[in-house]
Amino acid sequence: MEEQSAEEFSLKLLTLLRFFMEQRVNNFSENSSALCSSIYRSISDDEIFIVFSYSDKPKDMTRSEYEKTAKISVNKNLTKYMSAKAKKIVRIYNDQFRAGNTEVTYDKQHIGDIATHIHHIFPEADYPTICHYIKNLIALTPTQHLNYAHPNGNTQKINREYQHICLLAKSDTIRYDIEHHSEPIYSFEKFLYVLFIGLESDSFSQIENGDYDGLVTAINLAYST
Repeated sequence: MEEQSAEEFSLKLLTLLRFFMEQRVNNFSENSSALCSSIYRSISDDEIFIVFSYSDKPKDMTRSEYEKTAKISVNKNLTKYMSAKAKKIVRIYNDQFRAGNTEVTYDKQHIGDIATHIHHIFPEADYPTICHYIKNLIALTPTQHLNYAHPNGNTQKINREYQHICLLAKSDTIRYDIEHHSEPIYSFEKFLYVLFIGLESDSFSQIENGDYDGLVTAINLAYST
């Protein structure tokens, strides 16, 4: 695809997404058990950013190195727009199915606290290809977000230990959604993809669908060094 036609495609897609997502997200019934699941099925993560494929990346090359070598470009307007919409979906889901409580409950001090912030586990600026994935977003309290996830409220920095905790908490949310809802909005396999990109580990490509024990083990191993 030529650069000009790719840019034209992105602009057309952005216009389409704005219309589609605003209609679907703003008009859904708050009592619907499906809760926007059709939105992410109709316009899937993979279809939107299929251009960002890492299937050809050499195993001995990091994601960032590959992006530079492959000259992967990012449409910042598109990624920011889709990121904002994904945050809205996570917020709606958390309010309806989790009473608005924080997803990270390992710290008993915050159990039952209301989550008003939606946090990128892997930062949007560093991982634009997965910034719109709802599996990369987690509902936190302001204290958890600005004191724990981002040291001293510096959103340019990530607390790696708390990132580890957020991923384990997100795996719990995803498992509950899949096991308790007939039309879950989360996908185990796409969570594996987020981990594959964010942690740059091939181990996540070896985990079978639904193997939560294997998933947790792989996450813990990734943060063991």
